[in-house]
Amino acid sequence: MDVRALYENIGVDFADVLALLRKEERIKAYLVQTMDDPAFAALDSAMEQGDHEAAFRAAHTIKGMSMNLMLKPMTETAVELVECLRDGLAPGEEERAHALYRQLKASCEHLTALVGELA
Repeated sequence: MDVRALYENIGVDFADVLALLRKEERIKAYLVQTMDDPAFAALDSAMEQGDHEAAFRAAHTIKGMSMNLMLKPMTETAVELVECLRDGLAPGEEERAHALYRQLKASCEHLTALVGELA
């Protein structure tokens, strides 16, 4: 799989990504670095421990990385999770936060698998 196919797989117009980041080699390198970032493990740990402040910080980092690489599916869920966790969880929001976390984790796993297939 090449970088163009990865973006097509997630429904993002690769021409937009290329216009922003200019070189496929650069995009590939950023994708590999991003999917190996410790923020993903930090989010897992924070959600398991119920540390919503740490989860917010990790989700915020993931949101920024995914926005920079135009990883739309991951960005959308990360934005929702960040907003859900901002200022702590409101009463009754714990279930929603965990559902968004599971959705973000699935998106991250899918993208990690795709990045692993890059030639």
